[in-house]
Amino acid sequence: MQSLELRCELRDPETAMAALMRVGATPLITLDLRDTYFRVPSGVFKRREAPDEPVEYIFYDRKDRLGPHLCQFTIYDEAQMRLRFGRTDPPTWRVVCKTRVALMRGNVRIHLDEVDGLGQFCELEALVSPAHNVARCYETLGELRRVLGPTLGEPLTGTYADMLDALEPERALR
Repeated sequence: MQSLELRCELRDPETAMAALMRVGATPLITLDLRDTYFRVPSGVFKRREAPDEPVEYIFYDRKDRLGPHLCQFTIYDEAQMRLRFGRTDPPTWRVVCKTRVALMRGNVRIHLDEVDGLGQFCELEALVSPAHNVARCYETLGELRRVLGPTLGEPLTGTYADMLDALEPERALR
């Protein structure tokens, strides 16, 4: 699957939530997530765990850049992951814990994240499909950036694991 993604610092979660509700975003769920990032030769591979939710394995590849960027991703359940990647997990790199408020507006998944050790962030993920081509996804993310306005800080690049690694390289699991 493919998405167009943008992650920014989140300066004011309450105002962001109010702005999103005004434009018809639908709250979906609040989750406490634990993402275990694995060391892999290319791309990003992680195990996502949440209470009362099935474990997911997510592999994605993207060119990190400031601003919106395309991402190719695949979500596996445990059995699919074992068939694809083998019986044992790759070496663990880093564990990231966060609380996520998930919303949806049209084809865009909106995540308001509070990440342990890092702070608050907003992720916008526009799912690319025949009904929502890449150009339309760029337009939609632009609209949401305008709606969120000053509640957003700087756009960011990399994963939360990369950000933690930059702050505390000695805590990366070897």
